[in-house]
Parts: sequence; C-alpha cells; structure tokens
Amino acid sequence: MQHVETRVKPYPKIVLDVIKHFGECYVAHDRCLHCNDCIAFALIYSETMQVRMPPPGVPYSVGLGHEWNFVKFLGSTIAKEYLPCPHALSYEKVKRFAWSLLRLSRGERARLRECLLCHSEFKEPAYSDSVEVFVMSKEKFEEYRRYG
Repeated sequence: MQHVETRVKPYPKIVLDVIKHFGECYVAHDRCLHCNDCIAFALIYSETMQVRMPPPGVPYSVGLGHEWNFVKFLGSTIAKEYLPCPHALSYEKVKRFAWSLLRLSRGERARLRECLLCHSEFKEPAYSDSVEVFVMSKEKFEEYRRYG
C-alpha cells in the first residue's frame, strides 16, 4: 500500500498576523469582537458569492464588483482610518489582508472562519436563526438580482 501524504497549505503571513492581532486583542486584552465578527461576516459573503482571486503572480484586473466590495467592506469597518479604536490596523494592512483572503480557496476561507474568535453565528454554515448560508452560481445570482 502506498502512503499518501496530505499536507495543509499554510496561510499567508499577512493573514496569520492579522488574525493573531485581533485574537490577542480579544483574549489577552479583554476587548470587543467587532473586527473578528466583521472578518467572519466578510468571509461568509465571499464564500456565498464564490469570490476568488487568482494566486499570486497571475495577472488580473479587478473592477467594481464582489471582490472590490469585500475589500472595501473590511477596510471601512476594521481599519483605523474609519474605526475609532486605537488598536485597529491601518487601511493599507487591512487591504493587503483582504486581497490575501481572496486568494484562498473557499474551503480555506471557511476553515479560517470556523477557527476565528467571533460570535458563534458566524462560525457555522447556517446562522443561529436558521437562515442558511448557501452558494449561488453567478448566473443564478444575476437572474435573482434582476427579477428579485
């Protein structure tokens, strides 16, 4: 029988640094969960909308759309330029963090969200009030958006 090695690809350093910062902010300093909840909420959005950027080194162009909404949401909710918290990170760091998150697969983002120190409703594939988080194809979403 042949041995098959399964290794989990490590998360990018920026992702680990930001998650560690906000985890320590809550655990070591007894602060709020605002930033972790915003990250978890943005991850749910990105998983649901199937948002994904190409891996590093692959040229791409981002216009207005789900990718940009993801980055702007995180930047405007957890960056120190918009959040009156002395422990918030700079917009530039949050932006680099957001782009790095979008280069992860949906599965990697889901696993990261499950490990976040955040309110439990953001950890599960269904919110605590039983509203399911589901994945909709882009075509189906556009049709739904047009005709409601």
